[in-house]
Amino acid sequence: MKTKVKKDTKDGKKRTLESPSAGARQVFLNPRLVVAGLVGLLVTFLPYLGGQNDWKWTGPVLTVLLTAGGVLSVAAFLKRHSLTVASSEMLLLSLVLWQVLTLVNTKYLWASLTEISRWAVFAVVTVLVRRLSQTTPVPLIIALSLFLSGFLPSLWEMRTYLETAAVDPRWRVFGPFVHPNLFANYLLMILPVATALVLYKPFSWRLPFVVGTALVLICLFLTGSKGAFLSLGLVGFSTVLFWLARTKGEASGKKRVLFYSSLTLLALGALMFALPPIRERLEQVLSGQVHSWMFRIWVWKSSVLAIADSPLLGHGPGTFEWVYPRYAEVGFTRHAHNGFLQLAMDCGLPALLLLLVFFARSLVGALRFALEGNARYLQLGAAIGVLACLLHNLTETAWLATANLLALGVLCGLAQTGERERAVSWAPKAAAPVGVGLTLLGLFILGVTVGQWISSPSDTFWNPYRQKAVLERAERWDPLNAVYPARRAVILRGLWEVSGHNDYLQDGIKAINRALLLQPIRSGNYKIKAAFLSEMGREGEAAKALNRAIRVNPLDTEAYWKLAELYRQQGKQKLALRLYQKIYQMSQGPMGRYRPLDFWSDPYLSAAKIALARHWQVAGQKKKAFLLAKEADEELKSFLEAYLPILRYQEPQAADAQEAFAKGLQREVRAILETIHQNQKESERKSR
Repeated sequence: MKTKVKKDTKDGKKRTLESPSAGARQVFLNPRLVVAGLVGLLVTFLPYLGGQNDWKWTGPVLTVLLTAGGVLSVAAFLKRHSLTVASSEMLLLSLVLWQVLTLVNTKYLWASLTEISRWAVFAVVTVLVRRLSQTTPVPLIIALSLFLSGFLPSLWEMRTYLETAAVDPRWRVFGPFVHPNLFANYLLMILPVATALVLYKPFSWRLPFVVGTALVLICLFLTGSKGAFLSLGLVGFSTVLFWLARTKGEASGKKRVLFYSSLTLLALGALMFALPPIRERLEQVLSGQVHSWMFRIWVWKSSVLAIADSPLLGHGPGTFEWVYPRYAEVGFTRHAHNGFLQLAMDCGLPALLLLLVFFARSLVGALRFALEGNARYLQLGAAIGVLACLLHNLTETAWLATANLLALGVLCGLAQTGERERAVSWAPKAAAPVGVGLTLLGLFILGVTVGQWISSPSDTFWNPYRQKAVLERAERWDPLNAVYPARRAVILRGLWEVSGHNDYLQDGIKAINRALLLQPIRSGNYKIKAAFLSEMGREGEAAKALNRAIRVNPLDTEAYWKLAELYRQQGKQKLALRLYQKIYQMSQGPMGRYRPLDFWSDPYLSAAKIALARHWQVAGQKKKAFLLAKEADEELKSFLEAYLPILRYQEPQAADAQEAFAKGLQREVRAILETIHQNQKESERKSR
């Protein structure tokens, strides 16, 4: 088939026209469109690849993107052409370089390198999407991919909710994420883009997008996220103000905006009252039955104290989970419930400032472009999606999920379409070290990924020797990860208990010392070491290890309880009693009152109450002993019925150990209650 045809025109000149098949081939072979198609495919399945931060699936995505960014940067250096750079790209480069600089102050190198890799990929995705979007069809391809990435999990979760609602209408949908709030953040970002597709003028058939947008909105409410609901309201209000400003002096336009805004508000209110997950959670907040907001305030207070301790370099990227306990006054949490505070705590205030300036430039540029009358709905929808994500990050560290962070990068790139670039003299020279750095991070993440794939089946092995061998192989690929030597130490202790060979104890001590060298800020590592030292008869060193665990985490109730039990076995009853009372005081303070989850329970708080009940029982204060024992029994019942299933989903091995411990405590406390009851009956019989 001919690719070109010549046609005579009225003016006698001949024009060269391309045949339809040739045009289609050129579109298909256009490198920008091919790359945009691959990016769109990745975005479509992003929630499934990065929603749970499972390195078996997140790792390959980060590795490919880091390596691609490194190769392209090195290629740009080798071409030695002048490079044009946007100001947003310089801000992102500065952010990642500052994070690298903060490695000098990190408390756990593995966590910091993985976190830097995530933010480096965020920068790569933003730059890639921004540059690809200069080609006309690319923004539409990206927007459609974002729409599908929200629509597909929403469709599945609607099916799940309809199946579950008959049993529990308050069920909150998770999607492919570990928590409903993270899923809510993803849908919150997708919703403005979906709305933009509904308004997109080239589309004549809008019904699929209307249905899809409605489904995403309903699923957002079914997550039951109060922070997402509040962010949605603020974004809606801001959007109305924007459109009112855009209509300028048009009275009819303003009336139309107000009419549709009122209609939307009524629809949202109806949804809120119709869907049990969000309705009941809001009712609980208004009635004061839940304390999640107070818990957040206490976490924010502790985060500010941690920032004040190291305002310039922070405590190391990705180390919040292990640094926060030193400043905490309430229970355990893996994140700050505020993305901006967590970034400042991890990487210092300069990193936070760079990120805020980047977001401000992205939003201001997109909104100014729209105010000038250039109605790019897709670009505007992306900017509103960015704003929604930022608002939600005021109450949730939503970009903790890699899927949310990368989706935010895609939206930022789309919002920055048309941003001006300028030639920078140092750009070609900087491309080489940037490329090498990205490639090295990609190789590091490759090792992390392989280690995860090797170690993941170890939990299903019944043979501990095979488990140990698998963890050793994984550690060779991922030598900076402290989890592998710590888990190996636990297995070696079990082998010692079965076989009695002291070599296992010695190897276990070496393994846990290796874990402490890599991660000296985790109290759990010191507790494992204390267990080894106790088995070896070195109680004094075991007590020192437990005291070290308490210094690292002053709210570690397990460390307090184990130290108290060690003192009790040594005959130091007063010291043991003092520690039991310390745990009890913690349960009466903010830690006991403001919980991360409404049904959260700590069995070691109950264990301390049981020990004190035993003490008061011996001392003859039976009423005091009965009240403490009854309180502990109710807490253990709540732990086993409500909180243990969640713990089992997140940490199966820890859940098994906690279940055995809680059931042992339950038997003990019921024996105390039975004894007190029998004594009371005997007293009543004698009095008669």
